[in-house]
Amino acid sequence: MADHIDSGGGAAAQWRTAVALALLVWIAVIAVWAYRPWSDHVPLEIPPEIPREELEAESATFECGAPFGDDTVAPSEEATESPYPVSRQPCTGRVGRQSLAIADMAAGVLGLVVLLRLARRSRAPSGHDAS
Repeated sequence: MADHIDSGGGAAAQWRTAVALALLVWIAVIAVWAYRPWSDHVPLEIPPEIPREELEAESATFECGAPFGDDTVAPSEEATESPYPVSRQPCTGRVGRQSLAIADMAAGVLGLVVLLRLARRSRAPSGHDAS
């Protein structure tokens, strides 16, 4: 693929190669991110009469499975020991993270397609006569 992009010659080919490599790195980073677990910090439902200074924590941490991996939810110690309930369901951002990863990877692939078309256009004969 790099040979195909480099065949345009000159600074334009170097520019296209650098952008193509950056897009490939972007796609790889997003793919790795999409398969890593993440943490969700969920606020606790603390009654207003409880002074905030007396609290050990105002939120509980949950370890969530990767967007394209396990759909697991593991509460941290403060989540299991807190006398207060959490204010929302933990790890609800999974679908949003999946959508973000898909959109980012699609943008990277689209960028590569555009670069390949530009490279082909710059190598193709122009069809204009130099007379």
